[in-house]
Amino acid sequence: RRGEGFGNAINNYDLGQMNEMLMAVVSGGTARRAQFDDFEIAGKTGTSQDYRDAWFIGYTTHLVGGVWVGNDDNSPTNKVTGGSIPAAVWRDVMEPAHADLVPQPLPGDSGGFPRDGIEMSDMGQEQSDGFFDDLGNLFSGGSPPKEERKKRRRAASEGLTERESK
Repeated sequence: RRGEGFGNAINNYDLGQMNEMLMAVVSGGTARRAQFDDFEIAGKTGTSQDYRDAWFIGYTTHLVGGVWVGNDDNSPTNKVTGGSIPAAVWRDVMEPAHADLVPQPLPGDSGGFPRDGIEMSDMGQEQSDGFFDDLGNLFSGGSPPKEERKKRRRAASEGLTERESK
């Protein structure tokens, strides 16, 4: 048999979105202590209940690494969070490991989001009308009638508020 390999596990856009989200953790979120040089770094911090465990898992285009901090008797730490000691230890190990490596962008094409500054707060009122109602319906088991959803989408695409579309 001749195979083509496993193929892609994720499409390029979703990969870009995931990398953008995880880079934001390092560039402006809980793992700012993990930053170094000009490398694109992505990762995730974590802290368990009562500060028993704290971790940072991070990656660049070259290397992946994780740091866990905790007590081996399962007792709480002194309020250690994933963005504190674990992120700093990760940087202290990974920075010298990257000394002879060339910075490269993380893979994926997210179309610029969220780097272009789009935030939920930037969404105009006409676009957000009904958004949270629809979101709530996902959890309550209800949903607006099909025609109502079509009307809202049409109004939003035309730049009309919900009142103007009625």
